[in-house]
Amino acid sequence: LPQEDPVLKEAKRINYKCPVMVDQITRMDSATVVLPDSIFQFCYTLVDQQMGSIDLLGLRGYLTPKLILYAQDHASMNIQRKHRLTLSFLYRDKNGEFVMDIILEPEEYIRKEIPNPDSSK
Repeated sequence: LPQEDPVLKEAKRINYKCPVMVDQITRMDSATVVLPDSIFQFCYTLVDQQMGSIDLLGLRGYLTPKLILYAQDHASMNIQRKHRLTLSFLYRDKNGEFVMDIILEPEEYIRKEIPNPDSSK
């Protein structure tokens, strides 16, 4: 991808703001474009959580629908939707230990266009 690529530009724009707290326990550390698969990866740290004390199933169950809604509707995700990127939300604990990676394929977060029966071509 050339340096002016809108996807790479978006990752750069996000990284310029990082690290940034997104809620009381979650810090966004960076965004990366993983080639050649065109995965847009967001890296987060759970700032006061330690791997051994995290309910992984509960956390995944809580976060996944929220991340899908965010990816579907949030204006800041326009580029990811437009380019039909696979999204990766990678979480680490306060010690930097890997917690989990939530992967969203475009089919999971891009809303289907409902054809308008009135629009005749």
